[in-house]
Amino acid sequence: MKITESAVALQSQHSNLSWRSTQTRLRAWVGQAPSPRSLERDVQHTPAVRVTLSDGARQKLLQQAQAQAVPAGEAVSDGDIQSLASRLRVLMDMVKAITGREVTVFDARDLQAQTSTQVSPPPAAASSSQAATAPQAAGWGLEMDASEHIVEAESTQVSAQGVVKTADGQTIQFSLQLAMSRSFVQDSRLSIRAGDAVRQDPLVINFDGTGAQLTDAQFAFDLNADGQTENIAFVAGGSGFLVLDKNKDGQVNNGTELFGPSSGDGFADLAQYDLDGNSWIDENDAVYSQLQVWQKNAEGQDSLTSLAQNGVGALYLGRVASPFFVNTASNQTLGQVRSTGVFLYESGAVGTLQQVDL
Repeated sequence: MKITESAVALQSQHSNLSWRSTQTRLRAWVGQAPSPRSLERDVQHTPAVRVTLSDGARQKLLQQAQAQAVPAGEAVSDGDIQSLASRLRVLMDMVKAITGREVTVFDARDLQAQTSTQVSPPPAAASSSQAATAPQAAGWGLEMDASEHIVEAESTQVSAQGVVKTADGQTIQFSLQLAMSRSFVQDSRLSIRAGDAVRQDPLVINFDGTGAQLTDAQFAFDLNADGQTENIAFVAGGSGFLVLDKNKDGQVNNGTELFGPSSGDGFADLAQYDLDGNSWIDENDAVYSQLQVWQKNAEGQDSLTSLAQNGVGALYLGRVASPFFVNTASNQTLGQVRSTGVFLYESGAVGTLQQVDL
């Protein structure tokens, strides 16, 4: 090919977005646990954003980054956890100096070692005399939540248009569009609970087809039955706590009337009442008619309704590990789902029963 004449136009556009946000939340106390706001200290590092594109392009890139995000569990590296953990060593030393006790660090990745295929069979039924007693208060507590969120997105477009004439009289017109893009999203999270801050995990029954949701508003309740109230989140509408009103006073007095806070295993607590050993709590079991669902309305007023009133026919006692953090819109942790089971409506429809740490 011999080119005698040409006109070529080349254009390119490049966009780059880099965003990183880290957040740390700390509560520590000696004696009775204070209200969440009295000793709460939120340290938020202002996200560093470098943007060289329009608002429309930025929104498009963010959507692409979210669509291509890898699961959080796969994104967390050992380096990320070690970086977060190093900032906590001084805090653990402080607690040890005050209380004289070692602080045990909980790594949420330990939960993820149990894959979704590892289903726990229903616990064996036990007599009511074997029910766990309320744990003794440690007299101190430490809560630490740290998270890091990284988003990167880059896009380059190249266009070429031209007209070429050759020596043999040909006229060639061409047009080329080239697009290159990449995106990366990473989430790292570390949660530590020590002393009286160790979360309690009651059973939650969900009626709206979704997992357990928690409200931002907190209320005072003696969850661990130590005589002291704690401020905890309540389940949102469409869910409720599973309750056994042991003293039949028409109200939930403390965590001993829920399933899980005293023993740490709500499904095992419930299995104690499976009299016929069929792995279900149903009308064959005397406790079925005594179980209730505890909910609150928009004004914060309590309501207790029976399983029959909610159309629930039977509760299955098997469960599977399903770790999931329940956070606010500002990424504050309200609780964590530990495991999930199922229940059947009288109609044959199915719902979920979950153990939730508060």
